[in-house]
Amino acid sequence: MFFQETYTTVVISTSHISEEDSKQLGIIADEECSLVAGRDTGFFVKLYQEPEDNFREVFSDSLNDLLTEAARQGFRCIEFDRDADNLAGAKTFQW
Repeated sequence: MFFQETYTTVVISTSHISEEDSKQLGIIADEECSLVAGRDTGFFVKLYQEPEDNFREVFSDSLNDLLTEAARQGFRCIEFDRDADNLAGAKTFQW
């Protein structure tokens, strides 16, 4: 057996999402067939291939920037994890 389809995931700290973005991600994670999965330590957010397709009006500019930049760099998923490292140059939030 040989797996032929793969996608890459980038891991960054949950400190890069605002409290409001965290609430919105939680709401989306509860939707059927969601691209967001909630966990005790953060979220997995699957990304569309086209960077601009990852923009959501309910997210802050900061989160939308992270989603589109990750997709632009070829990632197909972001794992936001409370134990992950901060991303240099990205906005952080204290809440």
